[in-house]
Amino acid sequence: MPSSGPAVRAGRVVANVLYNYGGLLVSTAIGFGLTPVLIRHLGHQTFGVYVLISSMIGYTSLLDLGIGVSVMKLVADHVDDEDRSELAVLVSSGVALYMGLGAAVLLAGAALYPFLGSAFGVHGAQLHSFRTAYVIAAVSAALTFPSAIYTGLNQGFHDFRATNTIGALQSAASACGYLSAVEIGAGLVGIVSAGSLVNFIAYFAKVVYTKRAHGVGFSASLVRRKALRRIASFSWPLIVGNLAVTVIFDVDNVVVGAVLGAATVTSFAVTGGATSAMESLGDAMNAVVLPTASTLRSRNDQNGLQRLLLESVRISALVLGPFVVLAATWGRQLFKLWVGANFEPSAPTLSVMALGVTVAMVQGAATQFVIAAGKQRWMLLVSVPEAIANLALSVLLARHMGIVGVAWGTTIPTFFTTFLVVIPYACRLTEASVLAAYRRLALPFAVQSCAYLALKYVLGVRSFSSLLTLGAASLIVLITCYALCLALEPRERATYIALARRRLARKVA
Repeated sequence: MPSSGPAVRAGRVVANVLYNYGGLLVSTAIGFGLTPVLIRHLGHQTFGVYVLISSMIGYTSLLDLGIGVSVMKLVADHVDDEDRSELAVLVSSGVALYMGLGAAVLLAGAALYPFLGSAFGVHGAQLHSFRTAYVIAAVSAALTFPSAIYTGLNQGFHDFRATNTIGALQSAASACGYLSAVEIGAGLVGIVSAGSLVNFIAYFAKVVYTKRAHGVGFSASLVRRKALRRIASFSWPLIVGNLAVTVIFDVDNVVVGAVLGAATVTSFAVTGGATSAMESLGDAMNAVVLPTASTLRSRNDQNGLQRLLLESVRISALVLGPFVVLAATWGRQLFKLWVGANFEPSAPTLSVMALGVTVAMVQGAATQFVIAAGKQRWMLLVSVPEAIANLALSVLLARHMGIVGVAWGTTIPTFFTTFLVVIPYACRLTEASVLAAYRRLALPFAVQSCAYLALKYVLGVRSFSSLLTLGAASLIVLITCYALCLALEPRERATYIALARRRLARKVA
């Protein structure tokens, strides 16, 4: 019987990544524009509190237990099946688990509530706003907790266009809500309320679309113990891995708040806001790599797996590396023109964080193949020590170096685990050459190093009159780095030229 699932071709993979990049571009542009507006209306202290709320609510991902990723992987394994009954049972069981976890989110939020003021040095009227906004955000997170199931389901079907369309509309609606809240003087509580309402609407839209597009939705009658056990057996190692990732990347704001004070969180959060777009770029690609790798493995396409691994780690370095160059050369200018000269001292932190995110996203690309192979238990041997080292170094270096020490505390452990452990193991699973992977990484890093030296010591451009000119110059640097990397890779150059020609021919036809 012919396969009924979507073909896994290079063109489809690239198209899915581009859909993710398009959605990311919208959300990043909106976030970039909103940050200075919110800082100006809320003030440094209140904006720092807003960031703390976002960070703490973000910790609800710890209760995800890897179920969303598990559903994505299992759906991708069965994407060729014409009978969707097994998938319906799988999704219904996953949603049931998430509903129970939503209640756990509320309990966790209630446990933290009494300690908000003392933990972060917030008192008086601001503490009341802090607590009210925190409760609203926690309730919203609990009600929309199953959203990850529907995202994973659509991604498992290689349907990234709809997911990103909903995400882009959600970002735009949230921005309108935030601006309306600050315009009427609603403050912190108004902003959080507007965002929570939009989150609920977006969740409902995902549920409706998934049912109509793929014929799969939640039904209490389809919840099965066998399916629950299957999801649990796959996802339990991801629980600890998810905790480790949260410690590595999301605990930094809390470390800064606890060690250096809530006001300092604003400086660190602005720096993190500049690098969060880089993380999203990597995540946008990895979200495509995992279901693609799972489908290729289910079809025993070893050659496809090898090429996907080598290309995904190379693209991670190629896409993200130039941002390290820009941060190291023009970071001060970015902060001065974006949020004010007071933030210029945070530029060194931006450079270190950009380097750490680039390395982490290369690791993330390789990790998708470990999950696709069902070897997620092995990840515990890497992620747990890395998280412990990250937390210890971040606290230690924060006391001696300030916020740049927190950034180094993340970057150093990630660098060693990426290049000495994760990439070699992913190559072993796919029978790819480790040396070939390192060679693929060497060229982008070499081009980016040359670009940094040229900007720093040859061109010497250090001042811009506006964000527009800085953005234009940055875009030139990005395009130049990308073009040079592609030009120096004959095989990949031919691949992308062929893809472009095929797409152009389809449009003409």
